[in-house]
Amino acid sequence: MTQNFRSDEPIPDDWKAQLFTIFVDKLSKRVSRRALWEAFNDYGRVMDIFIPVTANGGRKFTTFAFVRYKTEAKMWNAIKARNNRRIDGLNTIVKRAIFG
Repeated sequence: MTQNFRSDEPIPDDWKAQLFTIFVDKLSKRVSRRALWEAFNDYGRVMDIFIPVTANGGRKFTTFAFVRYKTEAKMWNAIKARNNRRIDGLNTIVKRAIFG
């Protein structure tokens, strides 16, 4: 467990596993975490954004990202609202992330 500095409640080590994840594809290579936060936060509080980068100087060569919400309902709201909508000039594909 990790200590939560905003309250006395501990944060479970697997906190990300308790979130609901969206896969966002066909992004611009220059898209930022901030741009994604601004695009998705209207549909529920975004808990985490992950944009993969390479180990080679941290340069971004991917055109996808993951956005995480605390509730399944907020995840589905964001998917319905943002699929095939423009982010940083490109129409994106937004769907539920499937792992494994």
